[in-house]
Amino acid sequence: MLAVLKAGGAYIPLDSEIPADRVNFIMQDSNAKILITSDEILERIDSQLNNHLIFNIDRQLSELSNYPTTKPETQNRKPTDLCYIIYTSGTSGMPKGVLLEHRNVLTYIRGALEIYPITHNHRALQGFSVSFDASVEEIWVTFAAGATLVVGTFDIMRSGDRFSSILNQLNITFLSCAPTLLSMVKEDIPGLKILIFGGEVCSTDMAHRWCKPGRLVYNTYGPTEAAVIATYLVLNPDEEVTIGSQLPGYDVRIVNEWLQPVGGEEEGEILIGGDCVARGYLNRDELTASKFIETDRYDGILRRYYRAGDIARYAPNGQIRFVGRLDAQVKVRGFRVELAEIEGLLLKFESIQAAAVTLDVPTQQLAAFVVETEGKTINREGIAEVLRLKLPYYMIPSTLDVVPELPLTTSQKIDRKRLPAPQIPLSFSAKREIIVCDT
Repeated sequence: MLAVLKAGGAYIPLDSEIPADRVNFIMQDSNAKILITSDEILERIDSQLNNHLIFNIDRQLSELSNYPTTKPETQNRKPTDLCYIIYTSGTSGMPKGVLLEHRNVLTYIRGALEIYPITHNHRALQGFSVSFDASVEEIWVTFAAGATLVVGTFDIMRSGDRFSSILNQLNITFLSCAPTLLSMVKEDIPGLKILIFGGEVCSTDMAHRWCKPGRLVYNTYGPTEAAVIATYLVLNPDEEVTIGSQLPGYDVRIVNEWLQPVGGEEEGEILIGGDCVARGYLNRDELTASKFIETDRYDGILRRYYRAGDIARYAPNGQIRFVGRLDAQVKVRGFRVELAEIEGLLLKFESIQAAAVTLDVPTQQLAAFVVETEGKTINREGIAEVLRLKLPYYMIPSTLDVVPELPLTTSQKIDRKRLPAPQIPLSFSAKREIIVCDT
């Protein structure tokens, strides 16, 4: 990442576990010039990759000695130049690239350094996938403060009950994570001085459990399109858990469908403005136009805002209470997921007539419900195999239940609130079968 930015380019972070199909799509959609990777990843997906220019750091590192050691010329670098592209789940069935500029990231970093008392003495864990923009918080805020960055290996992040003791041994003092991660950790992490929750709703129990003397605990909110986080709250065990108020340098409003500010505890959509707002979506002009808007109705000055699609209302003290999504988008362990993308893939099977995917709140896992096509029976192991090949791990439902019909609202939309409790696990099998699927 540092090398790409120093060379004047923009980087596209990919999760190391995503399937080759998704890598191929992103490389083609972004017109990326080179794929930087390693032996471990290529051993898994190399045969399925298209003809990309690849730099394998495990085998080609010595080639770098053939290039000049002087700093590359990066003249005319502008705040509006592209910094990175993060691909998020899309309703069309394919991921969409969010274009973040240098000014967007710098606006966030400056705001973060104002609210987080991180110094060069801190040690931060980098545990989020780099394909999720919470990693920007971990990496660039840490570097900006001159603190130490400790990379969270697979063994660390999957250590279960040993997670707290490992972080203590590593002397981690700064941690940003989704609440679900710490919900499975039984022991406290005494050395932790700054703890940031983000990526999903933080329960009151979780917030109060981790608030300790000498530790600052934050609840944060923000979409990728507005550079990491837009609001924050320093949690207090005796107070309500909200998403707080806007980050320095951010302009956050709650508006009705006519973009007028809401009053009292009226619900409305969150708008985010300021230099934090992304350029838009790559190759998605219509979507960009609908989600990134300009208006002057607040102070007479034409300003650009991102329509977050999140519903919120104000608490009596002026803090923002998060209510939910306008659409079927959810967050799973910090990753943004369009449920329609998974449903669309399930509907490609001849044996499936209708499909609905929802987030099971108690377990924070995805649950799929399908209606079988008359005269056909679903091939559970086959479906699991295709989902594994086509989707990132965090988008694969944990359960798959057959129902006689899907509950609908009066407007003929899936009523996810009336779906039954998930029951039957979706397990993977080493056996490969031929599946009738148009993917």
